[in-house]
Amino acid sequence: MPLSDLEIHPLEELKPPTDFSPDALRLWITEACRSLKITPTELARAAGVAPSTINKFMLSGGSNKSLSGRTMDTVVKAALRMHIDRIGRRQVQAIGSKNPAGAAVSIVRVGASVKKGAFAESHRWDSEELFHVSVLMPNKIPRPLLGFLMEDDQAGAALPYGTILVGAKVEPETDVAEAGDWFLVSQKDEAGRTEITVRKLAVSPNGDMWLISEEIGPDAYLGKTKPDGTATLSQNKSKFTLEYRIIVALRPMTSDFEGVNFHI
Repeated sequence: MPLSDLEIHPLEELKPPTDFSPDALRLWITEACRSLKITPTELARAAGVAPSTINKFMLSGGSNKSLSGRTMDTVVKAALRMHIDRIGRRQVQAIGSKNPAGAAVSIVRVGASVKKGAFAESHRWDSEELFHVSVLMPNKIPRPLLGFLMEDDQAGAALPYGTILVGAKVEPETDVAEAGDWFLVSQKDEAGRTEITVRKLAVSPNGDMWLISEEIGPDAYLGKTKPDGTATLSQNKSKFTLEYRIIVALRPMTSDFEGVNFHI
């Protein structure tokens, strides 16, 4: 699937709270309102909560008394919904369409890293390291999705260091791929540890399917395409396991992160 030229501003991400202590929740509401450019009263009304409940809570700094679980959940969901609506409107404007057919804004958890030579028992991060990004995604994309952070330049300019890869789990028996698709693949070492790297799918004129490394070229043969020219993944007998198909790549515009705009 070709990567589009949609732009977002990830430094404005509003993340769900991870600490629900009273003071931490007050700080989160303050930051959420600042990000959304609204007041706590407006947030309360959007959540269907009495403004006096939120305002009293916000003014009781240092108190151990918190909001009820239901009120807390309602307020957090309302803030995130407003944030998603705002990101969605900006992304729609970025692609020059008032109503992109078959697309919706998704919140994707980024929870793993990709680095050549980094063999490990697990590449998943601890819960406190996770973060989320909002991305405009085609509705036909299967869920769940998972985000991976590129921690090297193994794919060169296509997917440089710092790129966030959003992937959908590969279903070899049913997925149909096409030349140019990118995949997150794994291989194990003698100790049973796993390395995750990226590969691009290439199809030769005679229908041979290969996974290509930007550094060394074709390094895994996947078999032949079907008679109609479509690429199925069930024939894979290479050393790699196809784990995720990369649906979207959020690429930093500069290697040193001076720019705040990202291309998807």
